[in-house]
Amino acid sequence: MRYLITPLILSLLLVGCTTTESAEIETSSLTLTAEGPLFEGNNTATLEWSPDNSFWGENKPENLKSAKVRLIDITLLSDDAAIKDVTIQFAGEKTGMQKIAFMDASGSVNIADKQENLASFFQDNFSTIVADFDLSEDYYDDLKIEVKIIFQMEFTTN
Repeated sequence: MRYLITPLILSLLLVGCTTTESAEIETSSLTLTAEGPLFEGNNTATLEWSPDNSFWGENKPENLKSAKVRLIDITLLSDDAAIKDVTIQFAGEKTGMQKIAFMDASGSVNIADKQENLASFFQDNFSTIVADFDLSEDYYDDLKIEVKIIFQMEFTTN
């Protein structure tokens, strides 16, 4: 009996010292760039991104133990009629690329149901945001695609 009580008390102390918080955090306008000339069909724009203090605002967790992250919304701010659709993907320094969202020409957004280990993108030194997009015509200048992203985050801290 004594051997059962000691682990139980330790477990209660550890659980009692952790706090779980939830927040929705929105990025500022992020600009992905594709260097021209670009031709009709599939093209790619990228941005190396690292969440800084302005991203976290008051929501930056101290003594982070674990985190669950999910992209819940993305808005395409660019208004270029030549862009037919856009697929947004994330790739991290130590994390493989994964498709996060798809936006069609009508502005409809489909967020990926399966988002694995998205929290690791915030632990890498940087992440690359990739926009694969389809152009309806040739484009001879650089093309900039602006997006805003909203993440739902759940933090467990000590």
